[in-house]
Amino acid sequence: MSYRTPATVLIAGCLLVAGVLIFFSAQTIAQAQEEPEQHQESVLEQSMGQLNRGFRSMRRAVRSGDFAKILEELPAMQAGAIKAKGETPPIIARVEDQAEQLKKLKEFRLQMITLVESLLALEKAALAEDRDQVLAAVEKLREVQKSGHDAFQEPEEGGGDDEDGDRPRGGRRGGRPGGSGGSGDGRGGASGGSG
Repeated sequence: MSYRTPATVLIAGCLLVAGVLIFFSAQTIAQAQEEPEQHQESVLEQSMGQLNRGFRSMRRAVRSGDFAKILEELPAMQAGAIKAKGETPPIIARVEDQAEQLKKLKEFRLQMITLVESLLALEKAALAEDRDQVLAAVEKLREVQKSGHDAFQEPEEGGGDDEDGDRPRGGRRGGRPGGSGGSGDGRGGASGGSG
């Protein structure tokens, strides 16, 4: 008697395919459980990341007196600020009282308008190639940035500001109490105070 009938071959083939599928499904499930969930950046996080990257690059240009590089960075930063202005930070979205939420959202938008104005002032100073005005505008921009982070980002565990006072993307990560650290004058040297 032969065990190689068409039905036997078909059943054996199906069992083999089922075994392979179960094996790979189990591996995929195990990998999914091991890997942390990937964070999907919100429009606000993307826009703020764009601003922070531009700010770091632009500050290097300020230190070297490269007005062309400053002017190159500003349009993307301005676009990021305008895009972010229409978003709602998570810290505000979770406010349950609707009147309080609207108040906080108004404060956020006003803060973002101040940021856009600061970026425009920086652009005017760079176009005039006025180093003193550029430095003053960068300091104002830094103050606006810190104020906005303090007011509209949630404290999270670990980390702190990087050398330019920027927070790592994805939210506020601690920070130094009482100041942004560094001189903020854009003239180089190590930024970051002892506080």
